[in-house]
Amino acid sequence: MKCVIRRAQPKDAKDIAKMEATIGKELHDMYVIDPKLKDFAQLCLNDPNFNETPEIRKKLIQKSKKDEFRVDEISYVAVVNNKVIGMVEASVRKSKASVVKRMGGFHTLYIHKQFRGRGYGTQLMEKMMNWFRSREVEYVGLGVDVPNKSAIKMYSKLGFKLGGYQMKIKLQ
Repeated sequence: MKCVIRRAQPKDAKDIAKMEATIGKELHDMYVIDPKLKDFAQLCLNDPNFNETPEIRKKLIQKSKKDEFRVDEISYVAVVNNKVIGMVEASVRKSKASVVKRMGGFHTLYIHKQFRGRGYGTQLMEKMMNWFRSREVEYVGLGVDVPNKSAIKMYSKLGFKLGGYQMKIKLQ
């Protein structure tokens, strides 16, 4: 099936919000496998970021979130047969303290389950990497959950390497 990668538009808000909700459920299911991570799994399921409404998503697409360090932000969607089947979101940040002046960061990459393994995630990542290059970004970072082996494999194939650890704690 032919996949079109294009910039997200306000009309995509409903589909993207549904994907965000699915991400929370899939993360929950992934973490429940490991009993040590069960509390974190429940946090993922209850996180309001994973229960985003189409209205909130539409506003985010229409107006990039900016702060004093964020320079640019964008979302792309993957479309097959006029249906949004995947998305990627990323931003460029500037740093006054770092040697690296412009750092790219992936926030979300998601492909509907039934469309995985067909290269659509790679297409979204490559589109975003070209976007980073057009903004003179030197380094790009992303976070991936340890149990997400297929994502780790894809990121490794794209040239990403382990650069540190992100650790989590549940505060009482």
